[in-house]
Amino acid sequence: MSRRALVTLLLVAAGFLLPFALVGLWTQQVLLDRERFTNLSDDLLDREAVRQGIADAVLTDVERTQSVPAGSEPVIRTGIAGALGTPAYRAAFKESLGGVHDQLTSDDDTITLDVTPGVNLARAQDPQVARALGGTQLSPIVIARRSEVPILWGAVDGAQRVALITPLVVLVLLALAVAMAERRWRALGIAGTVVAGVSLLFLGLMALAKQVVGRTLDQFAGRDAFDAAWDVIARS
Repeated sequence: MSRRALVTLLLVAAGFLLPFALVGLWTQQVLLDRERFTNLSDDLLDREAVRQGIADAVLTDVERTQSVPAGSEPVIRTGIAGALGTPAYRAAFKESLGGVHDQLTSDDDTITLDVTPGVNLARAQDPQVARALGGTQLSPIVIARRSEVPILWGAVDGAQRVALITPLVVLVLLALAVAMAERRWRALGIAGTVVAGVSLLFLGLMALAKQVVGRTLDQFAGRDAFDAAWDVIARS
């Protein structure tokens, strides 16, 4: 095999593995790091669609177990969403998001979000919400179940497996390609083009993944809330 062919092969292999390396780096820096993952809490609460989605999920759970006074749904929904947007709730939500992280990384079969602190705050701030909900004890809202959204668990498990090794492999392949090339500056430019091109392609694949995962999560979360949460996580 000629040197040029070997360099080309190394660049192609690096380009093929690059999306997995990007996922691996993000997994290592955000998903597997509890502090960085929970630091997304403020960005999530800043999204009105996320706050409204949580309030809708709470109201749905309440209506499954008890009758809600006629006409009180908007009051409950608005009161809870409003409480979620206050500074007083942010620390509690960060802790609840830590629970979500622990469930993801411990391979639990169900991912839930503890909403009790937010509902209790809404009760304290709004007497109408307190009267409408009474002493209702709320269970954590279900975000996803393994049996119904297996793609999510598969993605997390796969990302954990490639979190460290794949980025190192890509770096070695690119370094070897440049080192073996007769014109190293040209090879370096080609390597940069490969990285940029594959990264753009990766963004397109993320948009496709958003549609696939979103369809399977429609039963757990409103589409607007899911889109907003995905945007926060993807930006990280």
